[in-house]
Amino acid sequence: MPFEKFGIFNVRIVRMTENKNIAPPYKVGVDIPQSESREVWDFVVSRGRDIFKDTAFVTNEKFQPRDISALKQYYQEVFDYQEKMLGPDGAVFNSSLREHLLLSERVAREMAPILNLDENLLDALILVHDFGRIFSHRRGRNDAIGRVLEDKLGFNKSFVDLLPTDTLWTNTDENSFKEILNEMSNNNGGITGVIVLVDVMGKWENKSVGILRKYEDVTPLTKARQNQPNADTMWLSELKRQREITSELGDKTIAMKYDFLKDWFEQKAGMKINEFIGQVEQSLNKEPIKESWV
Repeated sequence: MPFEKFGIFNVRIVRMTENKNIAPPYKVGVDIPQSESREVWDFVVSRGRDIFKDTAFVTNEKFQPRDISALKQYYQEVFDYQEKMLGPDGAVFNSSLREHLLLSERVAREMAPILNLDENLLDALILVHDFGRIFSHRRGRNDAIGRVLEDKLGFNKSFVDLLPTDTLWTNTDENSFKEILNEMSNNNGGITGVIVLVDVMGKWENKSVGILRKYEDVTPLTKARQNQPNADTMWLSELKRQREITSELGDKTIAMKYDFLKDWFEQKAGMKINEFIGQVEQSLNKEPIKESWV
């Protein structure tokens, strides 16, 4: 029986975040998923250090297609490793997440020239925005785990700082989160706001006929997909986070945040957001996304 059953390794991950509010559950009889084992962590860190050492993720060079290829090679190895070690049902870095990330990447590729953003940089940011999902999902703090992993792999702080912070979702004070959104959309060409926007757009409405989710469906579907927080399995800070997000006030502020980003995009791009979604659908029809990372 792995020692992670008792949360020992999770405590080490928690301490690395330097956030005392983050803690895994310690309830008797609650198994820690194998995906959160020391063995999995050691693999994703050691392979990541080898793969990323000469890429723009850790150097000061401009992002190139080869850097994106290196990231996808890393993801393929993590995917294969988890499938082999944990099986399809035990792997958290699974085909569902791969589909979402590759679909989001296509949305980003179509959006970058419209907003005059660096395509390769946006590509890289979109593909790592769920980095914590390599290790845990809806148990631990994905954002905190992602930051620890990025630090362990030596990712540039200037790159990591472009990723959205979790306070956007947990902050329910209207003046405060509008200030966050204004900062995200005004700095660095608005690239951080684009990451949030692309993330919610990278979802199928009907994959079999190539139809993406329309923007007016984003908020109701996001609410519908929010599961009730599970106090038996979630880290204490994730439990608190999910309770805030799924509250009545949380639902209300999520709608306001998505509306803000839609309005910002339409003003900057000079086109309606559903018109853009139609453009992405045409791209997907001509060139469907792959069923593998490489």
